[in-house]
Amino acid sequence: MVEIKKTRTMLGTLVDITPPDTKARRFLRMQGRSGNLTYRDRLEFIVLGEDGQIEDGFRTSELVRAPHTEKGYVMFETKNSCYKFRQI
Repeated sequence: MVEIKKTRTMLGTLVDITPPDTKARRFLRMQGRSGNLTYRDRLEFIVLGEDGQIEDGFRTSELVRAPHTEKGYVMFETKNSCYKFRQI
């Protein structure tokens, strides 16, 4: 049997990345920014500039569990980090 996973997309604002010791400088500058979230096995966060071109973004390592929603926030977990977004 083959499992088919759909790619999903939503808009979100990056709120937090935990644990704090894994926060790289590039993630800190992305906090509070809004953009497209695309995910299936990995999370991709893309922020577009005023001209519609990609301004910043990142792709995570493989997700270890399905994203879950809690009080208007969406959390994505990888082996080393948890990414918290507020859904727009």
